[in-house]
Amino acid sequence: DLAGDVSAVLPGGHTVCGQIVLASFSSKPAMDRGFLVTLGRAKIGNPGEGLFGVIRSSSEVAAAIPQPDSSGKITIVVHKTSEVDGDTVTLGDLGDIQADARDRQTLSGLVFCSTPPVGVDMAVTANRVQTIAKRAGIDVQVQIDGGSVVRRKFQAVKQEDIVDAAIEAAQGKIGAAVPLELVGQGQGDFKAPPGKVSLNVRDVSENGAQITVTIDVLVDGKLVNGRSVELEVGASARVRAGQVVKVIMKTAGVTVQVSGKTQTGGMVGQTITVVTDTGGVLSGVVLDSETVEVKI
Repeated sequence: DLAGDVSAVLPGGHTVCGQIVLASFSSKPAMDRGFLVTLGRAKIGNPGEGLFGVIRSSSEVAAAIPQPDSSGKITIVVHKTSEVDGDTVTLGDLGDIQADARDRQTLSGLVFCSTPPVGVDMAVTANRVQTIAKRAGIDVQVQIDGGSVVRRKFQAVKQEDIVDAAIEAAQGKIGAAVPLELVGQGQGDFKAPPGKVSLNVRDVSENGAQITVTIDVLVDGKLVNGRSVELEVGASARVRAGQVVKVIMKTAGVTVQVSGKTQTGGMVGQTITVVTDTGGVLSGVVLDSETVEVKI
């Protein structure tokens, strides 16, 4: 009847055996494999209460069930690349939504996925976009190019800035402004989240003419990651083991220069061992790429 009572017709008359309960949804349900699907939680009520209305004939009820919108008027044009700095990616982040104000607002807030980590690209597919929209009761057409991705927004910390910080720290450890060069090609620019970037030197270690500097990358004071920078002393400021060098010997105001060969390698300011032409084994300080000074 109009109040929603369900009655059974028996020989002795009508008997009420139940009642229809109505559910009201804030967004339009969608038909999915024979089921009405929606993301919102329903408000439950009885026929005739508030805005729930009354029960009509079965043909009227069937006509009132929302059917999928196949007009094609609602379209999402997905960007080739979408960058997000929040923790979740919504359909509104992925592209331009062509719909009326109500549907556009609903679609814009639907979550597509969690934002991937910095440096990771997540693929965007038309099927996933349509499925998420359909769960909210909206059928959409999706215009998308192959290879569309969503990524976390980042800023590039230039490799040259990291290397410059490493060189400054290494020269401070050596105690001299010796020329230093990056070993190899390096790791390229560092991708960091948006914010104020600072580079902190964690450690400087020496191994002959090679120096390893460990640098922490911080954003807004928080550690993001670390990077090791391999440096070597430039050729103009080092000698190698087995190299022929000039040996300058100084004693009591007298300077004597002889030829010798290094037993160990080193850079400017370091002490190495040389063997003179006369067979003497001496310790001296590297002055440049060709000269060792020995004080007797």
